[in-house]
Parts: sequence; structure tokens; C-alpha cells
Amino acid sequence: MSVRKPEIYFINYKNSVMGVGGVGTVSRELINSYPDIHFIFWDGTEASRGNDLGIKLEDVDYRRNHLLFFKKHLWPILHGAASRISEEELSRLRRNLCHQAKQVVDQLMIHADKVGRDSGDVFWVNDYTALPLIGEISNRARGVIIFSFRTPFGDNGGYPRLGKKDTALLLELLKVHLVSFHRKRDMDNFIRFINERGCELVDSIRLIDDMNATIKTVNGHCLKLSVFPMGNNPQYRKELSATRQAKQIYNQLKRRYRNQVIVVSISRFEHTKGVEYEVDLIDKLLCKYPDLRGRFVFLRYTYRSKKKVDDKEYRELHDRVVMGVARINQKYGSLLWQPIVYSNGYKLNDQEVTAVLSASDVMIIASAADGFNHLSLEAIHSQRKSCPKIQLLLSDIGATDYLEGYDSLCLDLDNDSDALYQAIVRPNKEVSRSYERLKCSGELLSSKKWLDDIIDSAKKILNNKK
Repeated sequence: MSVRKPEIYFINYKNSVMGVGGVGTVSRELINSYPDIHFIFWDGTEASRGNDLGIKLEDVDYRRNHLLFFKKHLWPILHGAASRISEEELSRLRRNLCHQAKQVVDQLMIHADKVGRDSGDVFWVNDYTALPLIGEISNRARGVIIFSFRTPFGDNGGYPRLGKKDTALLLELLKVHLVSFHRKRDMDNFIRFINERGCELVDSIRLIDDMNATIKTVNGHCLKLSVFPMGNNPQYRKELSATRQAKQIYNQLKRRYRNQVIVVSISRFEHTKGVEYEVDLIDKLLCKYPDLRGRFVFLRYTYRSKKKVDDKEYRELHDRVVMGVARINQKYGSLLWQPIVYSNGYKLNDQEVTAVLSASDVMIIASAADGFNHLSLEAIHSQRKSCPKIQLLLSDIGATDYLEGYDSLCLDLDNDSDALYQAIVRPNKEVSRSYERLKCSGELLSSKKWLDDIIDSAKKILNNKK
């Protein structure tokens, strides 16, 4: 008799099949390696594959609820920062999210029943925007439940400063079978959080090794904690860099900024992504090193979704950035040279990102708080064979636990302007040596391995349950 393969449900707020960047890379890998997987999402988009389910929510304001609760409240808290939402507003948002979670799980279970729901299925809840679903899924699903943090869990100072209701939301994770993290620090912070905030629910915690631990709850449930560094797909970036469109963009940038060092930064438009800080950094750089005028250009690409265009707080941030760029260009620039080229009206696709990264000499990631950040790897893998040379200036992101050959940013303008100056004037031989270290360490981080390791762990848990 043939053994039934487990159905895998990849549960994520956004339709990641349509995604770009890191989440798009992971989704493509999932489809290639596990073509029968079910993507479950509720961002309002349609499913493009028969296996998948795009859930339509009744609440017309669910996108705004998502922006306010997750982006302005839970995101900064998980990164060790403060919420930007009032308690009164949070109460309303929590009620809405509770109702939305029930709607999502109702539709998920209907979909799973059509497929043929079984105790051997895997429900993979992906990232913090799906946290409210954990309680509903654990009450109704019979298979293995995974939760993956694609965000940090606190910072070097310890686990996040959570209020009573957010603590209860996070303690729901004690009901799942596997929690994965990008970094050892995040797993350690989670264990401290459980020890101090959930001790009455826990019977024991056992460290297996540096990257793995188990938790046994008072009702006998076993949960595994594991560190799986996320990765990327080098071959995909190499193929993109060889396309006609990518070559055209590469040549255009090289012609336009001939004899200038191209410094680049790319991110979504977010308070934590360093957009405003990087503009100030260029100001500090040119103030300290006026001899750099005309010798480099800073290309800053970002994109605001409609909900951020309509949001007052994001509009104010955008206005400050635009005014800062104009002030610096007027202060240091000329008719022939502008130090900052700021683009925020268009979202780059994967080909365009690859082309820009392949043409760039230095990439900055100055996030005040971040997850793994795939762009660090995409920059390495996008380099053309004829002249690989990019330098990375990175703040404390998940990838820095695993990469070698980058320069650290401490988010201090004085120190970081020195680091950027050194990168701009660094001799080619030194650049080549640092790139080789980046390349060797980056190639060890594979998105396919991340997926396989997590799914293999889920299958072992399933086997142990039988």
C-alpha cells in the first residue's frame, strides 16, 4: 500500500507566489521542490495556481488593520523598538484581527477538507503577520504546525518588551510543533521569554545544541526550536543578470555614472529600513570629505504602497526624506553632478534589482531593525563574472551572523561616514579580496536548504507522532 504524502499548507498574509526579492525566491523554490504545496494568503489577490487559496475577507479595512497592527505595532516591538499605536486603537485592532483569523482558518479548513485533511498534514505558518491564526489552527488542525520567524525576536538587549495581550499572543506558539529562527540570538531570546513570561505553562526546556532546543509543556505537548539561516538562489540571480533587460540597465547605469563609484540602497519604504538615516549619512560624508564631490553617486530606491501613501505618519517620513535629498543636492551638487538620486514611485522587479546591484560598487543596508535581509545575498549573487566587486556595508541584520568580508555599520553618522569613505576609496585589490570572502560565505546560504531543513524536521515530527 502506498504511503500518503503529507499535504503542506504554506500560510502567509501576502501572496508570496507573486512576490519579489527574498519572499519571491523562497516561493519559487517551494514550487520547484514541492509542486503540490498549497499557498494560503489573504491580501486580496487571486490565486494563480489550482492548489492555492486566496481568501477574501469581509472587512473592507483589513489592509489598514494589517498596516496599523503589524507594521506600526508588532513589527517594531519584535525588533526591540516601541509601538507607534495607542492602546485604544490596539483594542479595536485586536477585535478585528480575532474576527479575521477565524475567517481565514474557516476557509483554510474548508480548502483542506476538499483536499482530504489528514493527521499527516503540515501547516506552515509563515511570519509574524500570521501569528493571530496560531490559536485557531492549533484547535482545529490535526497535523504538524510550524511557525517561522522571518523577523528577529528582540535584539542584543534581550527579548521584546511585550504587554500582557501581546505576551498571550506569543505564548500561543507553545501549541505548535516547530518554531524556526534565523539567528541563534533570536532562539535564545525566545527561551528567556518563555522562562520568564510563560513559566507556568512549561514543564521543561532542554538545549540540544547551539541551534536546537525542545520545550515540554505542562500538558505534555513537545515543541522543537531550531535555527535555520535563510538563504537565496545564486543561479536565479546569475540567470537574471544575463538577460537582455538586465544588461541594458547595467550599461545605462555605467554610462550615466562613468568614472563615479555607484553606491546603492534598496528597500521598501519603512521607518526601520534606514531611508532617512542614509540621506543624513551622505550629508555627513560630504561634510567630512568634500574631496568626494563628483566621485560617487548614491542611488536610493524605495517604494511606497498605496496604504503608506495614504498614511499620515508615512507621508511625513516621505516628506522629510524628499526635503533632505533636495537640501543635500542643492548644498553639495552642481549642474553636472547630484550626490543623491532618489527613486520612490516605482517598485523594481527582480530583473531590475539584479541589474542595479550588478552595476553597483557599494551597497548600504542601514536598517535599524531587520530580519535576514535577502538583498545582502542578492547583491553578492548578481555580480557579473567579468568584474565581480561589490562591497557591502551592513547594519545588524540576520545575514551578518553568517557572511564574511562585509563592513559593519553601527548606525552612528560619524563612524559610518568613515566606513563609507573607506569603501569608496578602497583599492581594487582589497575590494576583490573582500568580495571573494562575501562570495564564499554567501554561497553556503541556500534558500532550498532552508526549505528542505524545515520540511524535513516537520516530517520527522510526523513520524514520531505515529
